[in-house]
Amino acid sequence: MLHWNLTKIDSWKDVCEGHDGQMHAITNGLIMLTMCIDMGEITEKNYLEFFTRIDILQKLRGCLFTTNVYGGTNYGAPPIPMLSSKFDDPTGYVVTVEDIKAHIGLTTNVSTKRRTSFLSRMFRHMLDDAKELEKSKLKKETVPVE
Repeated sequence: MLHWNLTKIDSWKDVCEGHDGQMHAITNGLIMLTMCIDMGEITEKNYLEFFTRIDILQKLRGCLFTTNVYGGTNYGAPPIPMLSSKFDDPTGYVVTVEDIKAHIGLTTNVSTKRRTSFLSRMFRHMLDDAKELEKSKLKKETVPVE
C-alpha cells in the first residue's frame, strides 16, 4: 500500500490542495508517479533527477495528465490537471520542473532505485511496445481477404 507525507512541503496546503479543498491533481499524480519512476521522495538534492525521470516517461508515453476534466468546461473553473488515461491527449498537461520544485519535501514509502535500474525498465517497455506493434502489423498482413 502506498503511503505519503506532504507536511514537509513548504506551504503544503497552498501547493497540495485544489480550489475545492481536495488534493490537487498534480500532487496526487506526483505521488502516484513515484511508483513509476522508482523514486520515493522529492528533495532539494534530487528534484532534477525526479523531473528527468518524469520527463523521460512523458517522452515515451506522452502527456501523463489531462486538463479536460469535465467535458472541457470544468464548470467554469480553470482547467485542473488530472492523471490522463490517454497518452495522446491533445489537452495534455506536461509536468514541469516548477511542479516538481513546488513539491520538494514530498515523501512516500516507495524505494528509490538507481537511475540505471529505471532506464533499464523503460528500455524493456520500449522493446515490448515495439514487439506489440510488429505483432499488430503482422496480424493485419495475414488477415485473409475475401
